[in-house]
Amino acid sequence: NLPEGLERFAQLFTLDEVETTITEKPYVIPREIARVNDELDSTSDQSRAFYFLKQQINPEHPFSRFTAGSRETLQTIPTEKGIDIPIELLLFFRDHYLASRA
Repeated sequence: NLPEGLERFAQLFTLDEVETTITEKPYVIPREIARVNDELDSTSDQSRAFYFLKQQINPEHPFSRFTAGSRETLQTIPTEKGIDIPIELLLFFRDHYLASRA
C-alpha cells in the first residue's frame, strides 16, 4: 500500500527519530560515514565519471563547488577540530529539515 509505505518512510525524518538515532544508536553515524566513503572509491567507473565531469564543468557553475564527503572530511578532520559530529548533525537537522523552519 503506497500511502502506508510513504508514511512509514516519512517517519524516518522526524525530529524524534533523528534524536533517537543520535542518542541511542551511536553506531549509525560511523556506519553511514563508511558508506559515503566507500561510494568514493576512485577505482569505480561511477567515481571516475563524477571526477571527469567535475574537471569539465564551468568553474562559475554551482556544481563546481559540489563535492562528496569522505571519511577524512566527515570524521577525521571534524574530530581533530573537536567537533561533535552527532550533535552538529542534529543541530543541522533542526535548522534545515523541520517543516516549522521552512
